[in-house]
Amino acid sequence: MVGIISKADYLKILHGFTLFKTEKSEDYNRAILRSLLVGEVMTKQVAALYPEDTVDIAAGYFRENLFHAIPVVDHQKKLVGIVTTFDMLNFAFMEPARLS
Repeated sequence: MVGIISKADYLKILHGFTLFKTEKSEDYNRAILRSLLVGEVMTKQVAALYPEDTVDIAAGYFRENLFHAIPVVDHQKKLVGIVTTFDMLNFAFMEPARLS
């Protein structure tokens, strides 16, 4: 894994677009989006978890950084999954019988 594009990254791109909704401005904005490369807009320094990390570690990442998703990588930095705040909520409110 070499980077990630978050909603915040996408919103930073859109921030530079014109506020006016003319046909020309919409064409211009679409042309910019088509010309951008992923490597130009992605966040390169990405926090990641390992599969053997605890849920408590993941919760700490979410609380400290206000992330909404954290990639899970193996020790070769290959993406093996992703943990989201939705996953954490589902886990926190899971029925006790399903935890065992």
